[in-house]
Amino acid sequence: MFTLSNRTKKHITQYLIDDCIYEAIFSDEILEWWLVTAPFARLLQAEGEYILEKLDCYWWGRTTSGMAIYMDSVITDIVKQLN
Repeated sequence: MFTLSNRTKKHITQYLIDDCIYEAIFSDEILEWWLVTAPFARLLQAEGEYILEKLDCYWWGRTTSGMAIYMDSVITDIVKQLN
């Protein structure tokens, strides 16, 4: 666990990420970050996943860890919708 100064927290919140993702990061909800394509980010976001979009990059804040991504329920739900 690490701590950030109030100034650093303010900078992160004000310039980089919205409050929802900020809270998820620092409450240990997000366990991994994955760089994803824009279309995949939209699919994940539609399922309620955390997506950080900055500098033309899309980062998925994965809330599970320790298993293959294809086993995540959100991924199986997306695949079912696409079939």
